[in-house]
Amino acid sequence: MFVRLGVVVVLALAVGCGGSQSAPATVAAGPAVEDFGPGLALHEASADKLSLAANRVLAASYQVAPAGEAGTLMTEWAVHDAARWPGAETRVVVELTDQKVIVRVQCRMANGSCARTVPDGVELVALAQRLADGIAGDGSADQVLGKLRGTRDDVCACKDSTCVEEAEQRLMDWAMSHMEKLKDLKPTEAQNEEADRIQDEMQACKERIAPAPRPEPSPSTPVTPLPPGGTGSKACDAYLATFDQVVQKCGEKMGPALEAMIQSRNAQLDAFAEWATLDKKSRKAAVDAAEPGCKAANDALRQAATSMGCAL
Repeated sequence: MFVRLGVVVVLALAVGCGGSQSAPATVAAGPAVEDFGPGLALHEASADKLSLAANRVLAASYQVAPAGEAGTLMTEWAVHDAARWPGAETRVVVELTDQKVIVRVQCRMANGSCARTVPDGVELVALAQRLADGIAGDGSADQVLGKLRGTRDDVCACKDSTCVEEAEQRLMDWAMSHMEKLKDLKPTEAQNEEADRIQDEMQACKERIAPAPRPEPSPSTPVTPLPPGGTGSKACDAYLATFDQVVQKCGEKMGPALEAMIQSRNAQLDAFAEWATLDKKSRKAAVDAAEPGCKAANDALRQAATSMGCAL
């Protein structure tokens, strides 16, 4: 279980809920195009296999355009960051070989130069490198580190708490959509230490921004109580009890993800309730199959709560 590469990643794995990020809307722009990058990453997979990873990574923020030249992917034009760079659009061009991933980010504006809006193209050069690293290491610990670095950079560029929440929600959406790949990752201690360092830097940036006053979260979906006698599995009962403690003690730190997490938890309880309709042999088989996952989810939730500063 990938438990230390970011609290948001852990929570996404523990509750097992899915999510996606829709592609940004496009705006009208003129023909002037500037190139930024390139980002370069080495890999050991075939170019054909890597094209699937490229599509997955690009789809998190862009719409991939119809296939063109072999070994090259291109996205549609999309708004890069409307808050900081109004009117700027970006497009990504990816070249894949059996040894390299090369990413170039292109920028265009209706009037003027992108370089005057996005100073020196530094942000777009960093974006090109993050995309290249993500494609070459799709589903790897290095990719998670890349996503954490990108979120840290976004948070540290924010001027208000709303911007911070949006950056963290994008990370949550990505983690949820990659849940199946993330659950089997085993980071090295060095990778965990790097993730801790990135999170400390991100926290320091967050502390410089005064939080916006807001009422305590009150999700519209209530937590369904455990039935008398529990689910029939001690491990799954313990997981659900831990989840309820996390919601109670850490709910205000989950932001907009809280509602989806409660819905997922309730859906899991409904699935466990189906065990009561099975014959004795089938029920035992279902419980035995579920218990390892419940134990792993329970451990992940406890470690996530500790990381958020609300130990159970």
